[in-house]
Amino acid sequence: MMKDASLDSTADSDVDRAKEMRDAGREEEALALLYEIINAHPRSAYARLVAGEILWGRGELREALSQFEEATVLVPRSEAASLSLFHIRLRLDDEEGAFREMRRFLADNESFEYRRLIVEFKKIPPQ
Repeated sequence: MMKDASLDSTADSDVDRAKEMRDAGREEEALALLYEIINAHPRSAYARLVAGEILWGRGELREALSQFEEATVLVPRSEAASLSLFHIRLRLDDEEGAFREMRRFLADNESFEYRRLIVEFKKIPPQ
């Protein structure tokens, strides 16, 4: 996952610490720290992606969507942000939005993962 070049190393290390909390099963603490980071550094796509992952895992899909959308606005060329947004939109049954995001990203970037998904989607028979 990308780190934000615009942030100081303290903010990045705080996000890393939040990831460690998440990995230790302390999601509430991790989210609280991530929201503090986001409030102090609203342009932190890294913090937003990690928050989105935690929220998704907790079933808070709309809030995860919001974090992933903001991350793609902040860092439009981030494949991690784009793929996160794509997958959460599919999970929310927003196929149109998911494929709109895929097309947006692929218009200016290469992505092995998106290309792999396209191949897999072509294998699905029409309904």
